[in-house]
Amino acid sequence: METTSHAYQYHTLNPATSLRLLDILPAANSNSPIRIHLRHTTVDAGEPYEALSYTWGLTSDPQTLHVVCDGDEGDSGATLSVTQNCFAALHRLRLPETRRVLWVDAICINQGDVTERSQQVGLMGRIYHGAEQVLIWLGAGTPDSDLAVEFLVPFKEILEVRGIERANFVEGRDGVLRGRFFFFFH
Repeated sequence: METTSHAYQYHTLNPATSLRLLDILPAANSNSPIRIHLRHTTVDAGEPYEALSYTWGLTSDPQTLHVVCDGDEGDSGATLSVTQNCFAALHRLRLPETRRVLWVDAICINQGDVTERSQQVGLMGRIYHGAEQVLIWLGAGTPDSDLAVEFLVPFKEILEVRGIERANFVEGRDGVLRGRFFFFFH
C-alpha cells in the first residue's frame, strides 16, 4: 500500500520564550529514512538537548526528512526538505537505538515566518547557552579532516588562558566537534 505525504506545516510558537526541539528517531539501519519528531518547549524548561551548528550549504537538490509528530505539532506523516549538509549532519548524528534531542535552526525555526525567525534569532544566545553541548558539523570527512581538527585544539587552550573556563570541546574523528558553549567571535 502506497502512502502519500505532504509538506510539513509549522504551528505557531507561544509564548515569546518558546522554541521547537527535534528528536531524531533511532534507526538500526543507517540507510533508513531519517525520521524526526518536532515538539514545543521553552528556553527555561531545562530539558536536555544539544544544539547543532553547521553551514547550511546549497539549497539546490534538497533532501527529505520524514516528520513524525504526535503532540505539539500534530502533523504526522509530513515531509520537510533540508539542505544536503543538514541531512548529512542528521544522518551522522542519528543513533541506532535511542532518540537524540537537538535544536537545529533550519528545522526548529519556521523559515517561512519572518516574525518567528526574528523572535527566534533573539533567543539564539539563550538557546545555545542552554544546550548540554554544541555540535559543530564541518561536513563529511576528507583526507584533511584530522588536520583541521588538530588546527582547532590550540584555540581551546587560548580561551582557557584568557579565563574562559568553559571552553571545553572534544574533537571527534566522526566529523563532529562537541563543546559545552558556542562562542561568537567579533
